[in-house]
Amino acid sequence: MILITGSNGQLGNALQQLFSGLGVDYIALDRIGLDITNKDAILEVFGKYNPNIVINCAAYNKVEQAEECIEDAYRVNAFGPYLLAKVSNDFGAKIVHISTDYVFGGDQNSFSEIDCPRPLNVYGASKLSGEYMVQLANENNLIIRTSWLFGNNKDNSEKNFVKTMILKAREKEEIRVVEDQIGSPTYTNDLAKKINELIVLDAEPGVYHITNSGHCSWYEFANKILEFSKIESAPIPIKTSESGTKIKRPQNSILENKRLKEINVPVLRNWQEALIDYIK
Repeated sequence: MILITGSNGQLGNALQQLFSGLGVDYIALDRIGLDITNKDAILEVFGKYNPNIVINCAAYNKVEQAEECIEDAYRVNAFGPYLLAKVSNDFGAKIVHISTDYVFGGDQNSFSEIDCPRPLNVYGASKLSGEYMVQLANENNLIIRTSWLFGNNKDNSEKNFVKTMILKAREKEEIRVVEDQIGSPTYTNDLAKKINELIVLDAEPGVYHITNSGHCSWYEFANKILEFSKIESAPIPIKTSESGTKIKRPQNSILENKRLKEINVPVLRNWQEALIDYIK
């Protein structure tokens, strides 16, 4: 039995679709179904379903707001994962915890799993703390760092960068996109398949970077979205300093999928191929 937390999000939804197609026994719970910051609620779920694998997709992802809501960010991104990992350990279950490229400071050309994290903002710091807390509480862990996710949430209502660009272009809005932040867009359907592959392989515990191959700026990403959607629009490139962000963001957050290669697991396809499939 696999327990998925944060089930309403893009990755949680992709995992559910994948497991349903494969006939995998799973239970998916949203924040109402399971508050991961409540130990009694976690114990109740484990007592009822006794999962042997937990995939934690629950997170506080409001990057800008985290700077002001520090307690909320750490409660969901660090304290909650610790409780989930601790109960998982007590029940003999593996935990797969989803983390982010924002644990890095963006001061290198790319980052492998062995590079030293240096978050630039509260969100990144809270996610890094979550990694440490999960590893502290449960040795049977997989920490999955990924970046720039796009996919559909459960009721297809959640916005992502792809949907936002298409909507703005169709409504003839001016599109201003930063050109000095570089990363790897990642399709949640592809990520879900690779997470499942690591589970099936019973991969060694530790940190794994999983992103679609290749990289681009947000500006280049926007242009490809509109090109593949066959929408004529010309985004305006801007610097991060012109974007209105109130926090520091890594200028380069390319994640090397080094550990996948070391264990001879194929890396994900190029992000442009994945984007074409998603738009279709």
